[in-house]
Amino acid sequence: MPARKPPRMVYVPILGISLPRENKAHMALLHTLRCVVTGARCDEVHHPRGLQWGTGMGLKAPDETSIPLTKRIQTSITASGSKAGGRNMGATRIFYRRLFAV
Repeated sequence: MPARKPPRMVYVPILGISLPRENKAHMALLHTLRCVVTGARCDEVHHPRGLQWGTGMGLKAPDETSIPLTKRIQTSITASGSKAGGRNMGATRIFYRRLFAV
């Protein structure tokens, strides 16, 4: 049996720690939770964007920084870039601040 590769780690500047890029168990858990904005059933999981989350061209933030959202909220946040979504984007920022104390 071949040796198992260690997980790809990514440094998340806003948290000051490194996290594995993928975490399937965490993603499965998020899909069982309710949307952090509306409280409705979670349809999608949102990965934050921006250099402070360790993202860049062609890279997504670590799964452990994701939050559960409805498809409507996810679409409004990602529709026209990081400033889209109005109050919904503000709500996700508030959630991240509470969750990660940033």
